[in-house]
Amino acid sequence: MFGFTLNIKDGATPEIQSIVDRLRSSPDLAVAAAESLADLLRRHLLNLQNTRPNKMGWPRQNFWAAAYKGVQNPSRTAGGASVTINSPGPAQRYFGGDIVPDGHPFLAIPARAEAYGKNPRDFDNLVPVVHGDRGMLVERLSTDVRSRQEGGGGVMFWLVKRVHQDPDPSVLPTQDEMEAAVVQGAQTRINRLLSGGKQP
Repeated sequence: MFGFTLNIKDGATPEIQSIVDRLRSSPDLAVAAAESLADLLRRHLLNLQNTRPNKMGWPRQNFWAAAYKGVQNPSRTAGGASVTINSPGPAQRYFGGDIVPDGHPFLAIPARAEAYGKNPRDFDNLVPVVHGDRGMLVERLSTDVRSRQEGGGGVMFWLVKRVHQDPDPSVLPTQDEMEAAVVQGAQTRINRLLSGGKQP
């Protein structure tokens, strides 16, 4: 007669449970995922800065560089972590919609390169010419005493009641790209936990 006894010792389950407990109690997991997303946003906005010149050919105001600098480091929230772009411009371009004046009857739209990135208050020689819902700010006519040549009179800003901007989803990475960045950031943190905090 032949018999045997098999004893199995489960040493894996406690270790697995310990890892799961560490993951559940790790506030850094969501932050790591959010950090990866923030890095993706910075790379994307920097690429826009490098590849999107002013469509009018005017000197650049570095809109996308400002948005790049506005990407904040992740902050913990009750449900995980969040990433904020501290710049209103990208949201307006992403969602689009109507832009209306705030506290003024008109929006001032630059009509030439000298006005781009500036406010009408930056000029002391503009005269309004308004007709109904539209108008313009033109340079006051002046005469150079030495040459006796007249100058000014050019349109510096167009005045309008509202501007409609179409949505531009390319302002941000795609949903798939952002989800992949979040997963990658979380996976990197999990790998470090599995390796006892060492870089795998």
